[in-house]
Amino acid sequence: MDKWSIQSNPLRQTGLGVICLAAGLVLALGFHRVVETGTATAVAGQALGALLAMIGVFLLASNFRRTVIVDPQARQVLIRDRSRFRARERAVPFRTIAEVRLEELGDIEGGSISYDVVLVTRGGETVPLFRPAFFDGAFHRPTMEQRCKLIQRYLDA
Repeated sequence: MDKWSIQSNPLRQTGLGVICLAAGLVLALGFHRVVETGTATAVAGQALGALLAMIGVFLLASNFRRTVIVDPQARQVLIRDRSRFRARERAVPFRTIAEVRLEELGDIEGGSISYDVVLVTRGGETVPLFRPAFFDGAFHRPTMEQRCKLIQRYLDA
């Protein structure tokens, strides 16, 4: 089998960063004049706006990317994280992986559900493969189930 790799989608992160920044600025500036009245709602609105704006700036500035590589020759799963602030790699040898499973994240009663493929090591540690990055298919269960099964086939080979 050949190496299989997938990389996060930086355009989604950029889009979310722009939305957070814009919404944060609208809230912070919109409640700026109302804060003078001293109501708790106005202060909370301005604080939420400032928080959203900071999250937006961080998402835009970090330029975070994650690459997951399943390498059957090296018999490992390599998780490579890159941002403007740091770079990190983690190798998980096939022999240390006890289970590959699909996890649901989010509210199952009306909210958006995203999915992640998680490696469980023999020592009990869980290693999320697609969090915290923005991967295509993260909100589509069949796509993530397919990725889970693909990684399992690599481990079984």
